[in-house]
Parts: sequence; C-alpha cells; structure tokens
Amino acid sequence: MTCYAWRRGGEEERLCAHLFETYKVAAQTWELEALSRKVSKLMGLDAESCREAVLIAALLHDVGKAAVTYQEECARGACESFPGHYLVSTLYTYIAIKEGLGVKAPNNPESLAKILSEREKVSNDVISALLILLPIALHHYHQILSYKSLRYSCDVPRARELHKVHSSCIPCLEELAGFIEKNFSRFGGLKKIRELPQLISDERILIPAHIFVQNLGEAVERSKPSVIIFTIEAAAGIVNLSDGTVAARARR
Repeated sequence: MTCYAWRRGGEEERLCAHLFETYKVAAQTWELEALSRKVSKLMGLDAESCREAVLIAALLHDVGKAAVTYQEECARGACESFPGHYLVSTLYTYIAIKEGLGVKAPNNPESLAKILSEREKVSNDVISALLILLPIALHHYHQILSYKSLRYSCDVPRARELHKVHSSCIPCLEELAGFIEKNFSRFGGLKKIRELPQLISDERILIPAHIFVQNLGEAVERSKPSVIIFTIEAAAGIVNLSDGTVAARARR
C-alpha cells in the first residue's frame, strides 16, 4: 500500500518523498541561514537550534496527511485537497515533542498569546517547540482567510478515529524517525514520531495536543507583533516556499 501526499488519476506523489524533498529544499535556502543568525542575536536562541527547528518543521509539515481520514480518500483514487491537514500535522508534532523531548507548549490561549507577544518569559525549549509547531500550522498561510481557519473543531473521540495513522503510512513514520535520530542533535527525541499510532490512541496524550491545536487560532489572533512572531512568520515562509517548490516539480 502507498502513503500519498497527493494523487490524481495515474499521477501520484508519495508522502515520505514529499517530506524529505521539502526538507532538502529548505536546508539549501539562504533565508534559513540568515534567519538563524538573526534569531540568535535577537533572542539568545543558538543559531543551530533555530536552524534545526525550522528544518524539523519542513520535514514534518505534511505529516498529518498520514491520517486515516485523508489516506482512505487517496485509496479511492484521488486526493488533491487535504482540508485542515496542517492542523493534524501540528497535532502529531505536538505529541512527538511532548513525548520525545519532554517539552509541553502551553495550550491555554491567553498564556500562549502572552508568550508569542513576549509578555511572558519561557525557556528556550518552549520557544524552540513553538518555532516548530507554528510554522507547520501556518505553512498554508496563503490559503487561510483568517486565523479562524486555525480553529480545530474535531472533538476528542472523533479525532482519535479520523486522525489515527493509516497503516500504509507507518513505514514512512519509521523512516522519518530514523532520519531525525541521525541528523538532529537538538531534536533527536522526535524519533518518537514512529510511535504515533500508539500514542494518539491514548487520551491522556491526545487531549493536551488536541487542546493546543484547538486554541491555536485564538492565541495567534490575540498576539501582538514581536520578535517571536516575526521569526515564526519567516520560518513559515521558508516552509511554504520549500513545500511549493517540491509540489510544483512533482505535480505537473
């Protein structure tokens, strides 16, 4: 069975191939190096952590397409649109960050808005987590009409069923986990992504991630301009540019 990033008639793009190619394009952009240096100066976050965070976002930006709800449509012959997949990708990645790195990004909209607006100080670990999660959530910003598009309306029991990992995508998660373990010194714990099929079935793990994604739109809407917001928007731009470049090559 195939795990798809896109499918139309006899044309197809495999999910793992799309993720790895997006990572490669992002790694070669001059914008990534420039952003990493600037963030290091402005925020005190070391340049390599910033660089790795953006590359993790590029690598996992579409991982939510592995969900049953999308892959079942692909199996029927066509899947060109994956509504809200960026939120499912954020949900998956939140779980991997919390379980693999032990970092829990705040899921209360008021607290998260204060952090994003730099009215509340947090550890560099939390900043790094947000620098992964928000560019994933925002990487289709050109398609988002307002931050209300970031509202995740699925309830927990439905999310557990619709967003469980499709069996065809489990080998892709294994491949991603192995690559992360070998290539990311700061975020190697995200190899936990291979355990998503089990993790997402546990409500104690799913619920905090669900709340984070559910409140994300409100938190971003409440936020004021800041260096953190600038960094997240720039990172989302790098992910979007890389994603679009790869898609254009594969989907002619």
